[in-house]
Amino acid sequence: VAEAIASVLKVEVEIIDTELVRVAGTGIVRNDVGSRLLRGLVNKHVLQTGNHIFINEAGFHPICLSCPLSGRCFYRASIVYPIIAETEVIGTISLIAFDDAQKETLSKNTGSLIEFIGRMADLISSKALEREIVAERMVMANRLEAVVDAVYEGVVAVNSEGVVTHFNQSAERLFGAKKEHIVGKDAKVILPSLPLAEVLQE
Repeated sequence: VAEAIASVLKVEVEIIDTELVRVAGTGIVRNDVGSRLLRGLVNKHVLQTGNHIFINEAGFHPICLSCPLSGRCFYRASIVYPIIAETEVIGTISLIAFDDAQKETLSKNTGSLIEFIGRMADLISSKALEREIVAERMVMANRLEAVVDAVYEGVVAVNSEGVVTHFNQSAERLFGAKKEHIVGKDAKVILPSLPLAEVLQE
């Protein structure tokens, strides 16, 4: 995402997490991906407030005044936007100028760039939520499997096509077959004595 934005807009992009670790970066900050920002006062501000900010004169904005690099920041200008997943700020995405041409791009198109970077922040947050949901489902599936394996009764489950999806330890004992030889197979072929196909039809 960062590389694509940078190549289109001709400015640099930086993505920071809640620990102020640079998780993505382009241009001169590309080599610093994985490292923590030493100061990151503007990012801290956006993480805390959840509001985006445009710094037209980096090093001279009120937020920058307590920074040791105040007045001589190597950033020239930046738009810093929060990445919000549901109601939680999970990071920031920034458009950064390191030279006069990039600074002019940010200054001339501030409104449209803020809107654009907001959409990119939404894209990243939706991806993060999607991964979180997948991880939660995996945890739930593992818990369910642990419960199914713990019961004394043999449990066999099939999907709508009649393919075996679960075969617990008790079923292994009852049928004298290993789970890995049963799961993923057609129940009619592998377990013909069970009326699973009829149950699915009726």
